[in-house]
Amino acid sequence: MMILFSSSYLKRLSPLPPFPKVRVTGLLLLLCLTAFAPPLLAQQTPNEARIVDAVYLNQQGWTELSRGEKQQALATFQKALAIFREEGAKGGEGNALNNIATLYLYNLGDYPKALEYFQQALPVRRAAGDREGEWITLAEMGQTYLELGNYEAGLKSYLEALPIVRELKQTTSERLVIDSIARGYYRMGQYRQALEYYQQSLAMHQAVEDYDSVGSTLANIGVVYVSLGEYARAQETYEKALDVYNTRLPSFIGPKATVLNNMSGLYFSLGQYQRSADLARQALRLFETFRGANRKPEIPNLNLLYESLSKYARPMEFGQNLAIRRETGNAFSGRTDLMERGSGATRNNLGQILFNQGQYDEALKLYQQALKTYRDVADRSGEAITLNNIGYVYDTLKQYDQALKFYRQALEMYRKINDRVGEGVALSNIGFVYDR
Repeated sequence: MMILFSSSYLKRLSPLPPFPKVRVTGLLLLLCLTAFAPPLLAQQTPNEARIVDAVYLNQQGWTELSRGEKQQALATFQKALAIFREEGAKGGEGNALNNIATLYLYNLGDYPKALEYFQQALPVRRAAGDREGEWITLAEMGQTYLELGNYEAGLKSYLEALPIVRELKQTTSERLVIDSIARGYYRMGQYRQALEYYQQSLAMHQAVEDYDSVGSTLANIGVVYVSLGEYARAQETYEKALDVYNTRLPSFIGPKATVLNNMSGLYFSLGQYQRSADLARQALRLFETFRGANRKPEIPNLNLLYESLSKYARPMEFGQNLAIRRETGNAFSGRTDLMERGSGATRNNLGQILFNQGQYDEALKLYQQALKTYRDVADRSGEAITLNNIGYVYDTLKQYDQALKFYRQALEMYRKINDRVGEGVALSNIGFVYDR
């Protein structure tokens, strides 16, 4: 399972989630109002007072969200939205709509609902002349479309955002959007275009010595080279990314683990199974270390795998039976759910290695651990992939009733997230079972 770094997670302008200026707008206004509040309070009209209340509600919502109170935060944002609408405050309305959409996108994983609110926010921000808000909403709409599997619409949103960012001369944000465009092209299978945009962003990151982004972009370029079948370049690029994390960013455990995971996939494709297993195990140890120093890492016993490695010499496509399009970001900045996803991805990879060596029981254990991880963080795409993997193990063991059970669960999940490729894989697997 190759993992793409998502630039929207990797580079932050604040401690809050992607394209964070939308989150701090209310806070900056709040600070402004607070600084001058004593002499102005007596002069405020009822309308002005209500708008101030809505600004405070927006900030309260982010505070609640930081405590993990997602539903309470949603209700608070909705209250702020209602006030802004009643008072005709278009700027506040656009901000509140975007806040709600972002919560649905990144915290609740409800992508159709997120898209609904982004689509409301965009015309409001345009009507208010909020160019910065416009590009932020376009970019986050792009991310939402990608999550929904509508890659063409996602790419279109990112491409619309880019000239606005350039117009505003926001070079840091420009780099983020270019990264996102590259990711959109990658999702559409247009690897040369993806490579072109990643190389643009890499040069920009290097120019300002943004090593965080340099490392992640190198890692993503490595993924693109693998997809192009240019394995020597992929290996070289992964090594460069690993060097950045080892020498410049030693505390960035999550990205380093992700690079190791992807290198494991590369070596698997080259038929170097022992090296692949070793790298996957290193990645899993790092993911487990980050998840909690007091938790004992659940590292699988690979002795049986090593004993049988010499029997296999034919290179295989890593994850050849799956539609795998997973992303993770810089979990060092507090997104522990991304670390869980990385752990799940690496367990899937180890399961794939063990499966191909005939260690079906051990593979099944790893897939079941990955399934629990994905369900814990509500990662429906990862859950669908893992359900399909489990079905494939049972299929191989000729336990067809069990195989059908998991294939059907995978099919249902793929349909929920509108993953047409995954849906096709699951339907094909179900058909093969019935043909036997």
